[in-house]
Amino acid sequence: MSADLRPLFTADVAAVVHSGSLMAEVPRMPSLKLHADTLSLLRDGLGHHEIEVKWLGQLDQQGTLRLWRSWTGHLMYEAIVTIADAGIGTVTVTGLRVERDTSRYTGSIDDEPATFERVIIGMVNLMRQLRAGHGSCGPVDGAEPLPSRWTGA
Repeated sequence: MSADLRPLFTADVAAVVHSGSLMAEVPRMPSLKLHADTLSLLRDGLGHHEIEVKWLGQLDQQGTLRLWRSWTGHLMYEAIVTIADAGIGTVTVTGLRVERDTSRYTGSIDDEPATFERVIIGMVNLMRQLRAGHGSCGPVDGAEPLPSRWTGA
């Protein structure tokens, strides 16, 4: 029995999320380094989990990473990534867009890409913990050791 607790991004989740309303290009690109394991997690995506989980996300087969607010389903971020070395190397973000409709998102574009990076780091760390069998109430039977925290480097 697997201890993996991840709620994957499924067709049911995709059916309830919304496209962006007023997406704007971010002038600076994130400096995150996404390696093969992180890419795999992002491809599986993060679906609805617990109320404390604020984000849904998935990296699609075309190389677009989308992040939605979990309780509204509104698209907040869309990042275009280029995967080097057929997915073995690191990812370069070649485009980042953020929602600018203030009824959906009140963050400042001046805070980007730092806010986007914090969101991705938090999501990936949550996915790694859930994959190892560690939920909000602690580890389940058969859980692996708690993974070290990923910092985006």
